[in-house]
Amino acid sequence: MKYNVSRLTFGALMAALSLLLLGAGALLPFGRLALCALAGLPVAVAVVRHGLPVGWLTWAASGGLALALLPTKGLALLYLVVFGLYMPVKCLIERLGRLPWEWACKLAYGGGVSALFVWALPALLAESVALPEVGPFLLAVALLALFALYDLALTRLLAALAQRLTRKF
Repeated sequence: MKYNVSRLTFGALMAALSLLLLGAGALLPFGRLALCALAGLPVAVAVVRHGLPVGWLTWAASGGLALALLPTKGLALLYLVVFGLYMPVKCLIERLGRLPWEWACKLAYGGGVSALFVWALPALLAESVALPEVGPFLLAVALLALFALYDLALTRLLAALAQRLTRKF
């Protein structure tokens, strides 16, 4: 029983840290996208430390609270759809074990998210992030390229984190 309570407590602490970073992003006039990306890292820590169920719980709790409490709903939605959700999804995708299929799935996810924010919900994205004045197709391609770079950086960070956490605990 103690093991399950400690996992739940750890997930709750990671959700609180995500919410704190999202709150800072909502209040500060700069660095909103960076703080939103950083808010996804506690979800990654929860996944690496305690597994996928705790990661899903952390994402759902922090995302729900962000939607309820933050004044900028665009930032909460960006976290819910991109930076927070991608950590557990990345874990599931990387279970495929074949690099070409993994990248196809990751790029499909990134392309879907880019299309969603460029064509379906542009006002919510513009509320949180200053977008350049370019065509929607070029913006979607640029967002997809940034997503691929984000995934590469995240992979290295998670590998270092997993090595450090497994060695320590």
